[in-house]
Amino acid sequence: MQDLIVVSYNVNGFNVPQKRSQILGYLRDKKVGVAMIQETHFKKSYTPQSKNKTYTTWYNASTPLRRRKGVSILISKHVDFKEKNKLIDPEGRFILLKGLIREELFTFVNIYAPNKEQLGFLKHIFDLIDSFQEGKLILGGDFNVTMEPTIDSSKGQTSYPYNKLKVIRKLLHDKLLVDAWRSRNPGERDYSFFSIVHNQYSRIDLLFIEQNMLNTVQDAKYDNFLHSDHAPLIVTLSLTAKTTRPFSWRLNDSLIAPETDSNFIATQIKHFFSENINKDTAWPIVWEAHKAVLRGILIQLGARKKKEKLQKISELTEKIRKLEKVHKMSCARAIEKELLQCRSELKEHLNKGSERYLFMHKFKHFIHANKCGKDLARLVQRQRSKATIYKIQNDNGDMVQASDKIAIIKNYIICEQIIWSLLPRSRPFKII
Repeated sequence: MQDLIVVSYNVNGFNVPQKRSQILGYLRDKKVGVAMIQETHFKKSYTPQSKNKTYTTWYNASTPLRRRKGVSILISKHVDFKEKNKLIDPEGRFILLKGLIREELFTFVNIYAPNKEQLGFLKHIFDLIDSFQEGKLILGGDFNVTMEPTIDSSKGQTSYPYNKLKVIRKLLHDKLLVDAWRSRNPGERDYSFFSIVHNQYSRIDLLFIEQNMLNTVQDAKYDNFLHSDHAPLIVTLSLTAKTTRPFSWRLNDSLIAPETDSNFIATQIKHFFSENINKDTAWPIVWEAHKAVLRGILIQLGARKKKEKLQKISELTEKIRKLEKVHKMSCARAIEKELLQCRSELKEHLNKGSERYLFMHKFKHFIHANKCGKDLARLVQRQRSKATIYKIQNDNGDMVQASDKIAIIKNYIICEQIIWSLLPRSRPFKII
């Protein structure tokens, strides 16, 4: 068996490249297969290019005008997903996605409920699910309401009317949907959102699965508040195993950038040649051998640096987890201040990885700028569509759309330059 990790995460803005890179790196490190993202704040007219080595398939629901709301579903390249159908909200509130994962049919529903009228919104969602769903249903997102206020809120209460909350629970019960986190943690307290205004924690980021999928839930937990004012909900489901392709090593040039590391590598190279150059060994053999040795030195150096970085991040993450646990119980200002300081320090470490990613992205565009490839092909395709003559206005002001006349004008422009000299100075045709 192999696990499918599903995450529901309100990121509170996904436009900033640095933040987006950090969150995608976090999802990659957690080996997330399907990520349900809320509050992307994308505009329909401008959605950032979804170029990522791990998450190659994106589905976005964005608002037409303002940068608010917005939901996305990200599929990892390691998940063998075959899309069957999708339903995207033009207002950026929900996405319904249906497809096959290892020949098993799933329906993913990602929602971002409004702050008011949650009941009417959820009724509409369930009506859509009735006509759309096939296979196993996974419903996740920001519901903006606590299902059990006594244990899902740090103050043990909610401002949402209990009669409406009872109807929401009944809707979920009728659909045979179960809270994945609560099924693994009955009676426990944990929260996914902290309101600074009300000084209150609440659990409003949820993920529901069908009752017949309960035996597939391996783990369900809320992670730390790292990149947003919401905590990500991580649910691990068991699936059929699939083989993966072997890993190939490449040089990370950041290893030789610091002066101390470059001096260490230079010393090792000198030591190798001083120990191995002799009359009995041919130069080509020594030269090829030094490449293997140098690769081993770089792998060792990279592993050490990675270990130090992960250890520091792990220490800060554990410290943040403990502080959050204390803050959830006391809401003390001193703890909150220390918590913000630790999060700021953690972001500094995470920013280094983001800067590396952005540098490689720019470098890739630089080296392919004047070469034939996908980037040039896309530019040529856009220019070709803009230069296409689809309509001609003659001197009488009439619009001519006959294909044969358009072909003649194209020949004038492209092939028969001499014909322009025979035409009157005031050209009889205007290309628009």
